[in-house]
Amino acid sequence: MEDMIVKLGVIGQGTYGKVHMAVYRDSDQKLAVKSSVSSHMEDDGSSLYNLLLEYAPGGSLTGLTKKRRGKLWEFEARHYARMIIRGLRYMHERGVVHCDVKPDNVLVFPGENGGNVVKLADFGLARRINVEEQIWVQQRGSPPYMSPEALAWEEYEAPMDIWS
Repeated sequence: MEDMIVKLGVIGQGTYGKVHMAVYRDSDQKLAVKSSVSSHMEDDGSSLYNLLLEYAPGGSLTGLTKKRRGKLWEFEARHYARMIIRGLRYMHERGVVHCDVKPDNVLVFPGENGGNVVKLADFGLARRINVEEQIWVQQRGSPPYMSPEALAWEEYEAPMDIWS
């Protein structure tokens, strides 16, 4: 992969890794590359992997609201909420709970007619609904956005994403 892309600057950072803007060597097409450390691959407990992702020119919903000093127009907030809820409904109908819905994990893309569209991102904590896990249940998500049930270390279900 290293010979296919050129990593540019860091555009985001989370608990488990960094996200770089990148371009393919043979074109000017932009993409995002999430570099993370995984303990599931090597005997020494660490292995770096790169995940190629769609580049979101508008950044995250957190970044958008910061640029606007914490303000969105009401029609925008409704529009974004509708898209997020539709995305969650799609996932929940297929038995998946995101477990970490927050403005940092909502990416902003240019839409038609000059507006924006948003998409859910970062499914690293996502889980299947009603599937027994082989490992002990652990708290999932970012505490300021977690439902009371998630904070109480209970089972993860679709309503928890709506709370977030």
